[in-house]
Amino acid sequence: MSRELNDVWEVYDSRMRPMGDAQSIDDLLKNKLVEVRRGDWAILYRHKETGEFWELTYPQGEMHGGGPRRLRIVSDPNDWRPYQLK
Repeated sequence: MSRELNDVWEVYDSRMRPMGDAQSIDDLLKNKLVEVRRGDWAILYRHKETGEFWELTYPQGEMHGGGPRRLRIVSDPNDWRPYQLK
């Protein structure tokens, strides 16, 4: 699995719909990740099986609802700062 997953929003039939890695992100959030910490527009998760830490952010904060999601592996969860959306 990739170290970074990204939603992509596309207009289809006059509606926005999530594409890109949206299904993989949904699957991980529902079945594999456990929330550890929460901040402004960012959540830190731990993978149930691998122990890896994942960060969910909304890097296009100017868009409605924060825009498409980004889920990526965090190398050092001790340095995680939810307000530093990279």
